[in-house]
Amino acid sequence: MAGVTRTVMQEIVEKVGGLHAGGKQVRAYLGDPPANPPLPYAFTWGPPAIPRAPDIAGRGRDVNQVIRVQAVAGTAANALDLADTIITALAGWAPTVPGWRVFPLTVTDATNVQSDNSTVVAETNRNPRWVSIGLRVQATQRQE
Repeated sequence: MAGVTRTVMQEIVEKVGGLHAGGKQVRAYLGDPPANPPLPYAFTWGPPAIPRAPDIAGRGRDVNQVIRVQAVAGTAANALDLADTIITALAGWAPTVPGWRVFPLTVTDATNVQSDNSTVVAETNRNPRWVSIGLRVQATQRQE
């Protein structure tokens, strides 16, 4: 059980890190990004694997939970464009996790564009904007 959600999150980070937005490659991180990364970037976080349905021995063999990907850019329009790019890349995509059947990811929700008023981007003297995207991860442990 342990590790399936983290592995899915790492797969998402790798996939998002291969995307481009506004002519720039998107930097992608698992958990908190480093201080002041160049825009655009995204970071992924969520809970550890939580079993949905234990078997008779009390072991969880299914995962059904929501993780988040946060898209960060310099303007509201760019944050929306980045969020759209991420959603297009991830919705319906099934990450590969050894020993698990991971179903295609589905988008559960997204926030309105928010402003990070605690940070100012030096090049623009503006606050970065962000959108948080919810993705449902469903997986079943393979029987060996």
